[in-house]
Amino acid sequence: MVADILKRLMPVIKGFNVPFRLIKDDQHAYALNTGELDFDDIGKFITIYTQSTEQAVEMVKAIEPLTEDYLGAEVQNSLRISKNIYGHWATTSIEQIEQENTTLLSLEVPTKASIPFIIKRKYSKPKNKKWYGWLYLKDKVLRPGPKGDVFLAYSLKGLKIKEVVIKEGRFSVFEDFAGRDIKDRFMWQKKVLSQIGSHVPTARYLDYFTEKENHYLVIENLKGKLLPHKVAELKDGVSWIYLSTIIKLKILDYYIQILSIVTKLHELGYIHRDIQDHNFIVNSEDKVSVIDFELSFNLETNEPEIPFLLGTLGYVAPEQSNLDRPTEKVDMYSLGALLAYLIVGEHPSTLIPKEYPEVLEKINKYSDSILITTLIHRLLNPDPSIRPNMLALKSEIKKYVEDLKDGKIKTGQINVHPYEN
Repeated sequence: MVADILKRLMPVIKGFNVPFRLIKDDQHAYALNTGELDFDDIGKFITIYTQSTEQAVEMVKAIEPLTEDYLGAEVQNSLRISKNIYGHWATTSIEQIEQENTTLLSLEVPTKASIPFIIKRKYSKPKNKKWYGWLYLKDKVLRPGPKGDVFLAYSLKGLKIKEVVIKEGRFSVFEDFAGRDIKDRFMWQKKVLSQIGSHVPTARYLDYFTEKENHYLVIENLKGKLLPHKVAELKDGVSWIYLSTIIKLKILDYYIQILSIVTKLHELGYIHRDIQDHNFIVNSEDKVSVIDFELSFNLETNEPEIPFLLGTLGYVAPEQSNLDRPTEKVDMYSLGALLAYLIVGEHPSTLIPKEYPEVLEKINKYSDSILITTLIHRLLNPDPSIRPNMLALKSEIKKYVEDLKDGKIKTGQINVHPYEN
């Protein structure tokens, strides 16, 4: 795709003799549009620095018909001019940059009065949008994100007003190597939720709709707190090794519930592939539910034929990053990262990417049990064959719980290379 677009646009850009910046290749373009690189860079496949308003108008006229055949991600905090063209006003000129020997360029969204382009109504962004799909009244944003917000809304469908959660998918934020976009991901989640909803504690699928090129998945509102928030409340700033046995057992109970949920998913033929702290909700009765099946894979039906990419930094297994065919062992790795998070108290994205001796040092420092330290070490092994299976993991956690209750914790440290058994 990168080569095709450049073949169309470069003659025009060269003809205007203006500076520009472009993405390196298809792989970087995918990372760009998913927000993996930087939220503010989403969609900025090519950035052209015109020298005047008049030149900008002429440039848009020249490249607009050349870009209509493509699907592009929405550029954040900018003026949408046409299907795939967005604009900012530069408050620092190119000449100033050259004179001051700086690479900083101050950008701002133009005011309505200063817009020199004729913009179709469908590309204008409504302010403070409240109604979605005619029947959903937005309440508040629960989690903003580059691919779309997750927000709480009131549903007016049926005889009773009820709270629901709506996941927004901004158009073409995801377009992977198989040509799939956010709609395909939402359709897959809808299918998965419809199949597993009665078997595992999760949010039920309620509705799906499209509005102004964006896609929306409506699911049940699971009232409760995200797992990391609940754990932070229980720990109250105290390291694992100094926590009371009661608090440790409560946190471990959440983890044991998660193991039961993942076990059931595996029995149904599914691998979650995105097990991480923010994908579990704890309700007022301390019951855990799982959410977000966007990356899940069905081993029995081999669906999706090409597994969806990415995962959560720190939780994703090496073989998943390498695009290997999914196995249950990718979930075992993520469960190891989750256990490390519960014990150490640091998000795995800041912990696991470090040199292994440093990771091991932290686990040794915060763990009160040689059993747990060794277990985490084995679960995070880059070799999937060395990771424990679910039965072994449950057995080890059960043993640790019994030791806690009996006051027979065996302390100690391990000092091994990550590739050793």
